[in-house]
Amino acid sequence: MGLEDLAGVAHEPEVGPTGPKGVVLLTHGAGGDRDAALLVGLCDEWARQGYLAIRYNLPYRRRRPKGPPSNSAASDQAGIAEAIAWARTQTDGPVTAGGHSYGGRMTSMVTANPSERPDLLALTSYPLHPPGKPERSRTEHLPGITVPTVFTHGTADPFGTIE
Repeated sequence: MGLEDLAGVAHEPEVGPTGPKGVVLLTHGAGGDRDAALLVGLCDEWARQGYLAIRYNLPYRRRRPKGPPSNSAASDQAGIAEAIAWARTQTDGPVTAGGHSYGGRMTSMVTANPSERPDLLALTSYPLHPPGKPERSRTEHLPGITVPTVFTHGTADPFGTIE
């Protein structure tokens, strides 16, 4: 597996003789792709901090350029596990994985399973529940996550409130 298999774009850091500090893998939300402005900005910043930052497309997006995921959770999670395994071959440093909304949820589900855990989980706009349906929580797997996790969440997000 390589970067092209992930449909990934690398943000290369300026590094010294020891190489990057680690690898960061970020993926997109349900309606987007690897070129989402948020992912580009986050990967630019990780690279400025000395990390090899990769923004990549989930398997459903590799198969179909438009539209939301449809019955693709298992293959999307398998693709995330493959990306984490690939990242481990690229560095001796930590591997951070995460994503925006749906991509973050899929990455968190992979992280809750001990098969291919990253060293750190970074999530933006995690979809705590479907819009307008707070009774349908999407958090049942979160107790299985044992790595440090950063949630970044806005105040106007319809997928969950700060509370």
